[in-house]
Amino acid sequence: MTPPVDSGTSAAAAALPRAPLRRDVLADLLRELLALRRHVITDGARRLAAAGLTTPDATACNLAHYLALRSQDLRGLQQRLAAEGLSSLGRLEGQVLPTLDRVIDLLAWLVLPPAERERHAATLPAAAPPVEPQGLAARAEQLFGPPPAGERRSWIMVTMPSEAADDPALAAGMLAAGMNVARINCAHDDAAAWTRMVGHLRAAAQAQGVSCRVHVDLGGPKLRTGPVPAGPAVRVLRVPRDALGRPRGAAAALLLADEAALAPLPPAERCLPLLPVAAATLARVQVKDRLIFTDASGSPVELRVAGRPAPGVLRLHCDRDVWLCAGAGFVCRRGNGPQAREVGEARLADFPGAEGHLRVFPGQRLRLRPEPIEARPAPAPGARAAATDAGHEALAQFGMEDGEVLADVQPGERVFIDDGRIGARIVAREGDGVILEIEQAREQGEKLKAGKGLNFPDSELTLPALTAQDLADLAFVVAHADSCGLSFARSGADVTALLDALDARGAASMPVIVKVETGQAVRRLPALLYAGMPRHPLGIMVARGDLAVEIGPERMAEIQEEILWLCEAAHVPAVWATQVLETLAKKGRAARGELTDAAMAGRAECVMLNKGPYIERAIRALDDILVRMQAHQQKKFSRLRALHW
Repeated sequence: MTPPVDSGTSAAAAALPRAPLRRDVLADLLRELLALRRHVITDGARRLAAAGLTTPDATACNLAHYLALRSQDLRGLQQRLAAEGLSSLGRLEGQVLPTLDRVIDLLAWLVLPPAERERHAATLPAAAPPVEPQGLAARAEQLFGPPPAGERRSWIMVTMPSEAADDPALAAGMLAAGMNVARINCAHDDAAAWTRMVGHLRAAAQAQGVSCRVHVDLGGPKLRTGPVPAGPAVRVLRVPRDALGRPRGAAAALLLADEAALAPLPPAERCLPLLPVAAATLARVQVKDRLIFTDASGSPVELRVAGRPAPGVLRLHCDRDVWLCAGAGFVCRRGNGPQAREVGEARLADFPGAEGHLRVFPGQRLRLRPEPIEARPAPAPGARAAATDAGHEALAQFGMEDGEVLADVQPGERVFIDDGRIGARIVAREGDGVILEIEQAREQGEKLKAGKGLNFPDSELTLPALTAQDLADLAFVVAHADSCGLSFARSGADVTALLDALDARGAASMPVIVKVETGQAVRRLPALLYAGMPRHPLGIMVARGDLAVEIGPERMAEIQEEILWLCEAAHVPAVWATQVLETLAKKGRAARGELTDAAMAGRAECVMLNKGPYIERAIRALDDILVRMQAHQQKKFSRLRALHW
């Protein structure tokens, strides 16, 4: 409530001394702003021409003007403007020239004599057509649907789990919690499962009387390590021990012919090592029999049949740690003392080996080949120096999928493996492959496994963003989705390729969200925007997982801010994605840092949550955080809501 002001108070305020206008300072500011305006128009026109936009619309012009403006260091000018009580230009992303012109007009009114003001206005170079003030909000509705109900201004997007294909309650629960956009990731599941997800979602939305858009992300060319040989096929039985290493029971395993027989057992029992045998063998073995094996070291070892916890399952005990290989033979003995007798011989069935890996160490060199290969084990820690001195033939090696990108890389460039857990640098080319030197790994080594992501942040890769699988998946996108996501875009040509593919399939107006997750995409973000803005409703997703690996986690906070600024200047909606409230969604309790991150996410038009068993709790928490914070902050604009004290 505004307090009443009586005439005595007004008179007292009028009598307060005012700071005199420093006309010389204001005149200098006017000259600087006029020079800045000329630069913005001239350099903006150059940028538009370089992008091939001969008849740009108002939003493209505004983006070009913003890029031109931000090519200058304006910090000193901002401080002097603020010292005079004028706009510091800190929130002009959405209206670059109109904001500049208002400050220039005000300075001209303060500095110039009345007769000169009109001449001043007439001499200003013509500006671009004004940007629609509500353009960003309208474009957000094109992508994400009707505005969220209540006070929240940002839409919430949620990745659909695989289980949503067969459990209609999942979609219904997420909608009731506040989901506005359902995301389907084509990197997982298949068209049949996606179709069932969409069906459950549409039915739930209709039943609840709410709107929910379907966004489908194409998988894209995810670069991954190739196969690594599996480890030895061995089952390890360990004696449980207390904190002092004293045995507190026997080592245990389960003998069975069919894993389906485990269903009646409690989870703790099902986690015991499984020793598979033929059904006929299992039928001959009885409780209290003793099975005499030869373990992996060649020593005999006795396992006692201690019980039958479920039909078709026998529990085995042993008093020491045991390593048993697939196919290991054993003798079954029944009875004790002189009555003991052998009742048959048998073998364990084959079972798969442990997941294979190479263990790599700081300073070690590896050969990376452009095709999946059988890799040799990495040298042991003590042999690293000798292996390097012996020459390339002694190096461990591994391959990759989509290895043609190695033609684009150069010595000196970095390579990150497994979301940045392993960092390396290319030290040499060797035929169509490269030699890497490990720079980032723990001293005790890191496991390099198959199917892990590869990032080349310094390399100018020419790999197209659309794969053959993506083109096949577009049939589902066009038939069922409300918007399409482009993964691993690196250039404006990648955006154009997707738009052309959609146009050819009769989806010329389908909204497209371009994921920014590579260093090349960051460097070419204006080109990505210019390629998409004139043709389709466009959005940008800040995919912070791969992006943090590509640009370095230290730069992530800075770059995500800059992406939001450029999107606002282009009037392109932004999606804040990856690891938002991830611990809450997966474990049921949020980490403190995640809550701050979620609060910052409210400056984007849409915030994306990933899947997890506690996803409904995460949606409700995000809704609450966004409502609270958006009462205080809108983009970079601080809103002066009444405080609580």
